[in-house]
Amino acid sequence: MLFSKSCKYAIRGLAEMAQHPQDQIYTIQELAAQLEVPAPSLSKTFQVLVKEGFLCSIPGRYGGYSFDRSPEEISLYDIMMLLDRQESSHEVPASDTPFHRFPQWKALQNEIEIFLKETTLNDLTQPLN
Repeated sequence: MLFSKSCKYAIRGLAEMAQHPQDQIYTIQELAAQLEVPAPSLSKTFQVLVKEGFLCSIPGRYGGYSFDRSPEEISLYDIMMLLDRQESSHEVPASDTPFHRFPQWKALQNEIEIFLKETTLNDLTQPLN
């Protein structure tokens, strides 16, 4: 399973935000510094998330980003499909893997897809049992 950098940055940034009150405002600079990712890349990714209704953008000197949808409503699959849908990077093309002829490979891909659909940002903030 491969994710684009944009998708990785989005999941990491949103997961960090999900650990705090939903109405808290975050600047790109503070998130990028915490996550150790390039601020311009994170900014570009967050603009897509705003356009699609995951986040809202608050303009002004004390502005930034906050959730427009609850972290409980946003699955990892939603993020991946939004940011990686054109690349289809959630699947390894059959020609790129020596496993494509094995039914176990398809079963594994299906299990991963189910996991991504069932796992929300809120789930990422919970301790493992």
